[in-house]
Amino acid sequence: AKSKQKVIALKTDIDTFHVHGREVYWLCRKKQSESTFSNAVLEKTLGKPSTIRGANTVKKIAEKYS
Repeated sequence: AKSKQKVIALKTDIDTFHVHGREVYWLCRKKQSESTFSNAVLEKTLGKPSTIRGANTVKKIAEKYS
């Protein structure tokens, strides 16, 4: 619950987050390069290693294994 609150607190005008179990969903309303959010920020916030996958990567993985 604390980790979820920490991630939700990262919200900005550009970035919105949703946490579902171990998954964090990030909506970036502009180019990722215009956001202050990054994987390093997520790892520091959670205190754990993490990875970020873009929508295209997720689609490719789904196609590969479907």
